[in-house]
Amino acid sequence: MAAQPEQTPVLQEKSIFKRIPNWLMYATLALFVAIALAFGYAQHWFKPGADKSQEVLGAVVPASATATASPQDALTQARQAFASGNVQGAVNGYREVLAKNSDEIDAMGELGNVLYATGWIVQAAQSYFDAANKAIDQNKPHVAEALLPVIIRANPMLASQLQDRLFELQSQQIDAQMRAQSEPQPQAAPPAPAQAQHG
Repeated sequence: MAAQPEQTPVLQEKSIFKRIPNWLMYATLALFVAIALAFGYAQHWFKPGADKSQEVLGAVVPASATATASPQDALTQARQAFASGNVQGAVNGYREVLAKNSDEIDAMGELGNVLYATGWIVQAAQSYFDAANKAIDQNKPHVAEALLPVIIRANPMLASQLQDRLFELQSQQIDAQMRAQSEPQPQAAPPAPAQAQHG
């Protein structure tokens, strides 16, 4: 009988995944998921879902629950919405405040800030212009003067109208001062003569 050639045992190669310990694969997978979630959060991938949930929640909550909020609370909520990156929520909040109190200068100005910061320059100029006009109506011309430079940059036509109003107000104030100075000042009554004392 002929000797059969000696067969060398065939080593089966393990796939790369079978050579890596299980715990290392799970840890790597978890790390990739965490990085993807962090990147998605930073890129606001999840923001539309959060906004949608707030919208649904707003529809479910009865209107009476939000109607009890004071104007100051609504203003605070609008500020918080903008601070958290919810621009549309902030705009809606400021408009809600203004619907309830059209003389709220802070809400008008802050709405202008939100619009300006998000690139809605024309709308921001209109909001600043409205705030400046209300400030003049409320005898706060310094507020209107502070808003004037940004209105000039955003909408020169509105700025021109505002400058005309400020000039008219200053003219009226100067006229009132001149009239007050030209009117005769009332003379003080002479002191009564001293009465002689009888002893």
